[in-house]
Amino acid sequence: MIKFLQLELTANPSIPIIVSKGDGIPFNLNQYPGSGGTSLIHSTTINPDTISINEHGTYFATWFVSTQTGLSPDGSSWELTITADDSSSYPSLAGSSHVKISPASGSAVISLNESQVPAVLKLRNTSKGDAALSTRNDCLSSLAIFEIDVVQPPAPSFVPAYFHGQIHTRVEPTDFVVASEERVPFDLVKKNRNIALDTITDVGVITFNIRGIYTISWEVPIETTESTHDATLALLVNNGENTRSYLPYPVGVISGSAIVEIPLPGTTIELVNLTECDIRVTDVANITIFQIDA
Repeated sequence: MIKFLQLELTANPSIPIIVSKGDGIPFNLNQYPGSGGTSLIHSTTINPDTISINEHGTYFATWFVSTQTGLSPDGSSWELTITADDSSSYPSLAGSSHVKISPASGSAVISLNESQVPAVLKLRNTSKGDAALSTRNDCLSSLAIFEIDVVQPPAPSFVPAYFHGQIHTRVEPTDFVVASEERVPFDLVKKNRNIALDTITDVGVITFNIRGIYTISWEVPIETTESTHDATLALLVNNGENTRSYLPYPVGVISGSAIVEIPLPGTTIELVNLTECDIRVTDVANITIFQIDA
């Protein structure tokens, strides 16, 4: 069984959260309690900014942080830092945004040998000052991490499914408009196996042909049609909400990620605009899906 964690920092938008320079994100929600087993451990009450990696191997991590502003002269900078058990140095794995009011996102492959575990992982503020997280969203940060090279791999018959879909590049100024509460109409399959995209009837609906555990990530460059509104996208599984991603600014790239358990063949997902107004997709949008366990 693949071990994984999907963590979020959720908050009341009326109560600002400030992450001091050098501090980690204090994740307070585990979407799948117990899914990390003894390999990946996180507590929402004791050192919530810390993830313990207790088994050697190779892991993939993807994350975002939604900031409002920062008391620093640079943009918004964050990085995954790893402290290995043998005190060996491990390169920092950074991501950033060039402005302080746009989400920062990143992804990384983490490889640890036997002497380096247990190791401690944090998503730290490496800006030149404190960072105030968004007061307009209820999900301020998300981090997903899972094994990609395990000591006991799935059975030889396991053939993972995958998918890469896009919205075609649009010729300006005819940017593509997605109405509020409508799905993002991905209409082009770049690569796929055992995952299908509807490009004719319910454009943008993605159907899984086999059950399993999947990681899903998306990047959608947008601008809202009303400058006073932030952007919100939600991932729906069989029409039920799984997770959201936010852009606390009317123009930019809205990105997100999730680990989803698909219980039955025929399960569908879609990415829906929950902004209180229409959004324009201003360039190529991507969604990628990888099966990580049967």
